[in-house]
Amino acid sequence: NYNNRKNKFLCHYLIEQKEKTVKHLKSDFPDFIKTLNDNLPKTKSQEQKVEVKYYEGKKGVQLIYNDVLSSKEVRSYVKLDAISTVFPNNFKLFNKKMKENPDLVIWEIVEQSKVSEKNTRIFSKNKRYHYKLAPSSIKLPPSDVMIYNNKIAMVDLSQHVSGVIIISKDFFEISKEIFDFVWKMTSD
Repeated sequence: NYNNRKNKFLCHYLIEQKEKTVKHLKSDFPDFIKTLNDNLPKTKSQEQKVEVKYYEGKKGVQLIYNDVLSSKEVRSYVKLDAISTVFPNNFKLFNKKMKENPDLVIWEIVEQSKVSEKNTRIFSKNKRYHYKLAPSSIKLPPSDVMIYNNKIAMVDLSQHVSGVIIISKDFFEISKEIFDFVWKMTSD
């Protein structure tokens, strides 16, 4: 009898959570689509140039991280396991940059793993670092995608370590809106 009540409670709780998510989607999705449409460039003008910079190897990617961590706001989709494998000292750099740059605020959607859970617990001691674990069904490639300062940086942390920075206000705004939407839809 206790197990039946417990199961009923759990079912009601799960249904209630799904209903909240659907309600959230219904209320936020139209605003999200409108923002995307407002930010999509209607025509390509001289003011909307896109600049792309390529970086090769660990030293090149380190330049990307230095640029990212010198901004005021960063949104990131990241596989922390991959970073700790390729750049074992990157977490020291992260903590150092957080101290050096008091304006820096970071939001990360992180793939679930033991390394991620350990590091996010440590990082979240800083009130300017916010994270959510991606659902366990989401498997990110060994990468880090960062949205910041009218730029999108993508780092490939597989066998051929490299990265790219796309400098474009339009791409930045669209990427930021998509990230913020995913953030809202991801449970804590």
